[in-house]
Amino acid sequence: MLTSFNRDFLPEVWLADFNSTVFKSLCENYTMKYHDNTWTVEKMNTNEVVAEAASLGMHPTTVLQNQWRMKDSKTGLWYDSFLYFEHTNLESSFDSPLSMHKIGYDFFMRKKLTKIVWYEDPSTGMIFHTAAKQKNDVFGKRYCCICGMSFSANNFVSQHMRKHPTISRMQSPVVECIFLDEI
Repeated sequence: MLTSFNRDFLPEVWLADFNSTVFKSLCENYTMKYHDNTWTVEKMNTNEVVAEAASLGMHPTTVLQNQWRMKDSKTGLWYDSFLYFEHTNLESSFDSPLSMHKIGYDFFMRKKLTKIVWYEDPSTGMIFHTAAKQKNDVFGKRYCCICGMSFSANNFVSQHMRKHPTISRMQSPVVECIFLDEI
């Protein structure tokens, strides 16, 4: 489940459809889709695009806040928006890890974490946490969607991300992951 944050008209709560490239609003008739490096929000009954983001973000929560723009329903003109999406609940544990499919394969490359997340590495099926130090006899790691594997969390940003300068430049220090309770 995702929550949208904006001062505009879009619904607040979104649910993932059969995959993580299609989302439907919980209470209103909007669909969010990813195609050709662009996320679009459309009205279901008319397919009119009302918001879009040209982004390499692989999940709505990894699209940077300044990449969204919205269409004025009266004038038809596009304007920059403060729209962004966050997960409503990222509670996890060793026994209940998150899948990269659910949170976005590029999640660790585009978000600054404020709490430990347990996840399943899609390349190995192993369970890791994101802390820099050892916890429950497991060393912390973070998944790199470009390399397709997990690397030490202790030096993920300072060393590994340097290998991917395009992604490093896309990260914004003001966009942090805000963990919200389940709605």
